[in-house]
Amino acid sequence: MIGSKKATRAESAHMLACKNGPCIPCLVGVSTGLIDPQHAMRGGEDEDGMPLPMVTFQHCKSGNMRRGHEEGFGCCIWHHFGTQQLHILGMSKEAAYERWGPSLFHQAREFHQVFGSDDELIEAQLFVLQQSATGGTLSAVS
Repeated sequence: MIGSKKATRAESAHMLACKNGPCIPCLVGVSTGLIDPQHAMRGGEDEDGMPLPMVTFQHCKSGNMRRGHEEGFGCCIWHHFGTQQLHILGMSKEAAYERWGPSLFHQAREFHQVFGSDDELIEAQLFVLQQSATGGTLSAVS
């Protein structure tokens, strides 16, 4: 599906699963040594069962149109929009950049150089979902 059609039930479930997992750019950053594992955004629930709504779904595009509701990846607020409610954390954008690397919103070209192409990030997302479905864990961000 291309464009802005409403997501099907299966597509909505896929996007929710992506938002309940780790931020894929954070996961890539941890695996390359760019991001300290304790600073990776993981989504899901905390130890008390409270939701951690830090991960959004980044729809990938082709020709400035969405490729579809399953063509995307989980992305923390910093990597997606270039903000992590920095005023609450007492951080500047420069400090956030040092901690998490470039954001897609502010530095798209650098973001893709550091974390990979849309297709590579989608592939990483699918791997994370497969690991979750089979009971595997990703200890770097768990």
